[in-house]
Amino acid sequence: MSAVLLLAYRRWQNIDVILDACREGGVARVYLHIDGGTTRQEVADITRTLEMATSYKKQSNLDIRIAVQTKNIGCAVSMILSLNSIFREEDQLIVLEDDCIPAWDFFKFIQSSFQQMKRDSRIGIVCGAQFAPFSVTTNKWFLSRYPLNWGWGITKSQWALLSSRIVETDKLKVANYKLSNKEITYWNAGARRALQGYTDVWDTLLVREMIRHGSYSILPGVNLVQNIGNDEHALHTSGVQLWTNYPTGSFDSKTSSLEFNPQFDRWARSILYGISSRHILSTKITWFLDYFLRKPKRKPLSERIQLAEVSFDK
Repeated sequence: MSAVLLLAYRRWQNIDVILDACREGGVARVYLHIDGGTTRQEVADITRTLEMATSYKKQSNLDIRIAVQTKNIGCAVSMILSLNSIFREEDQLIVLEDDCIPAWDFFKFIQSSFQQMKRDSRIGIVCGAQFAPFSVTTNKWFLSRYPLNWGWGITKSQWALLSSRIVETDKLKVANYKLSNKEITYWNAGARRALQGYTDVWDTLLVREMIRHGSYSILPGVNLVQNIGNDEHALHTSGVQLWTNYPTGSFDSKTSSLEFNPQFDRWARSILYGISSRHILSTKITWFLDYFLRKPKRKPLSERIQLAEVSFDK
């Protein structure tokens, strides 16, 4: 069974639940990254997260390797540097965050998907989340140009490919891809804001690189990860969202062959991302406001990566 990267912050209540799921799923190793806090309450919660993980490590036979940040480096840097560090030792990796509770069949699905990746170099990542309606998924696993990164997996070779230009400012160009101008504009604008420090996200950059390289994701026909990230500790989610607290199902290992699902991609563009012609204008307005009136929340992503370090204990 593959290793797991668990990115944690303040949700100490979930640590035992996720580690139990990893142990029961036969996970080989868990790499636990805990980001640093910026307030007294955040530090207190993070301390409890570390205490829970350390106690679990002592009481179980699960191989848990921990990296703790003394300063807050943010979501994007935590993800990118953790993957870079772990792939010095592992060949494939499952990624969970502390608001993602995997279902019983999640690990079985990821392992089956890894086998598919070995046979098809177009597949960049595998994802365990699903919240599109049955009329779109028909309960069958399929290929999509878009990932649902709430519990996902990737191989060392695919991470090397997709991360090779992830912090570069090179824009996608309409002429090079079979995508509309409004969609190219949407992903370029999101990447710009992430790279310049206006937002602290990594998933937008990953989608951009998947588009650049023509990569696909494997998605399940039913949801296999419950996201509970709309609590008081949420960084990017507020209120009830499409993907929060969505019920989970089961994965049939004797499922149908993998095929591209264009209906899901249309659903993702329209419902999940909400991409429309308005983005051609709204992204220009956002750029104007960023350039003249706003200040980035953080330093540029490339600088933050250079300044940080992730090292897991043994």
